[in-house]
Amino acid sequence: MAGIIIMLKYPKPGMVKTRLGKELGGERAAELYRTFVACELDTVQSLQVPILLSCHPYQPLSAYRDWLGGEYRYISQGDGDLGVKMRTSFETAFDQGLSRAVLIGSDLPHLPAAYIQSALTRLQDHDAVIGPALDGGYYLIGLQGRSFHPGMFEEIPWSTSQVLALTQKRLGDYDLKTFLLPSLRDIDTLEDLKSLLTAQDLPVEPQALEQSIRYLVNSSLIGSQDEEGSHAQTRGERRLVPGLISSAPFIGNF
Repeated sequence: MAGIIIMLKYPKPGMVKTRLGKELGGERAAELYRTFVACELDTVQSLQVPILLSCHPYQPLSAYRDWLGGEYRYISQGDGDLGVKMRTSFETAFDQGLSRAVLIGSDLPHLPAAYIQSALTRLQDHDAVIGPALDGGYYLIGLQGRSFHPGMFEEIPWSTSQVLALTQKRLGDYDLKTFLLPSLRDIDTLEDLKSLLTAQDLPVEPQALEQSIRYLVNSSLIGSQDEEGSHAQTRGERRLVPGLISSAPFIGNF
């Protein structure tokens, strides 16, 4: 059985999207993060496979369940660096009966369902799947249970441009057959956010930026891209799961 793991943090201002928060403020960054998570959940639900929400331990699992509802499996990432948390998430998923698992972050509101489905499908005849990020990391990694090695997440300098290359080397060291998905830009900085807004035909000039962000949150429409990268229309549109984001307006100026 195949499933999807989403790495989550609780949306407390100052604890999520901290690089965005330095430029937009913690409250705005947390609100955007809630929007991103809701978009991803809307996407993965369409794939009709088990969804495991791997939760950062600074809040109890009950807090995440109160936030997102009871229809998902909630697991803890445990303590340690990102590599340890990812390793723990995969170990738990395989212990719970998954034979193939695709792990994604929670800052990918524009991640096409087709990419995740492709990863799940490729894991039928590949040991691993990676979705390269444009910053030198990766936005997705998928593994077969029988190909999992705890050491593949050790001694990686996380949050650097070396992550993808070193991970590919590590997978090669284990002689794992790996498939690469198309590259994608994750949303870590204001420039990344502007790229997403531009893709929605929203203005990013300083005088219009706050209005564009408010539109992104409150109208909750984020288009996806197909595998060739073209902007999807009706088929690719995704609306947020109702009730998952606050309707409170942003306050203040940039």
